[in-house]
Amino acid sequence: MLDAHKTSGARAPFGVRVIFLAGTMLVLSGVVYAIRLAVEGGPWPGDTSLRKPLLFGLSTGVTLWSTGWVVAALPRRRIDDVLYASFALALVVEVVLIDLQQWRGVASHFNHRTPFDAAVSTAMTILIGAATVVLIDVTRRAFVDLRLAADDRLAARAGLALLLVGCALGGVISAIGESNQVAGRTPEVYGEAGVLKFSHGLPLHGIQVLFLQVRALRWLGVPAGERQRSLRASIAGLAALTAYGVVQTAAGAPRVPPSGLWPWLLASASVGAFAAAAVVGARGRRPRNGAPIRL
Repeated sequence: MLDAHKTSGARAPFGVRVIFLAGTMLVLSGVVYAIRLAVEGGPWPGDTSLRKPLLFGLSTGVTLWSTGWVVAALPRRRIDDVLYASFALALVVEVVLIDLQQWRGVASHFNHRTPFDAAVSTAMTILIGAATVVLIDVTRRAFVDLRLAADDRLAARAGLALLLVGCALGGVISAIGESNQVAGRTPEVYGEAGVLKFSHGLPLHGIQVLFLQVRALRWLGVPAGERQRSLRASIAGLAALTAYGVVQTAAGAPRVPPSGLWPWLLASASVGAFAAAAVVGARGRRPRNGAPIRL
């Protein structure tokens, strides 16, 4: 992801290096928790399961990697090193607090049982809010002057937009969860069976999906124009999946409803968009003799 700096021979800026280092640390922490879960066993669901530090470590780590890829291609400003290092630190501390609460055997979210637990919850909210402000700035600048190839620009911009949608939904579900808790209801559930974190999680990793898609299509030798058409189809699919999650949750319905036609139409549309991406990519693929493959 630091190809531009490697090509020019320049060392990546301090803030970018901190982002990648922090991301690597968190991914490794997630791997460690995955090994612990595999060796020690234990439940997957639950507020104090090893699942939480595992998933938050992996998820936040790859998000930092993706953000580092983008900021490495932005024009430098004096404030960037401090800003990006603070961004990485905020996310690392948030995951450390989640790990701490799991180690203590208490819930990391929607937990105000003791003053310490309430302080941890407030600190995580502040840290995520600060990181989101930086992401907004990165996204704004990425839409103005992002020094990447056209397909990478499309992937980065769409991925960042989806990430911000996920952050916004995270804020909404946090507010709903706190309200539920005050009212004596289950914080993680909306209505009868809506899973609040479902809609929040769907768009968060679109940027990694699109980044990998660009690499795969390049490896297959797909021409630039076909790569962008394939990316647009995938972006439409990710947007449809996100919309499906929001509608399902708002209706108080489970992630996969037992019956009903309209939710499946949305899901089918998203699957169709991904299928279209694969077809477009395959049509543009060129074998060694240079002739495009026709389906």
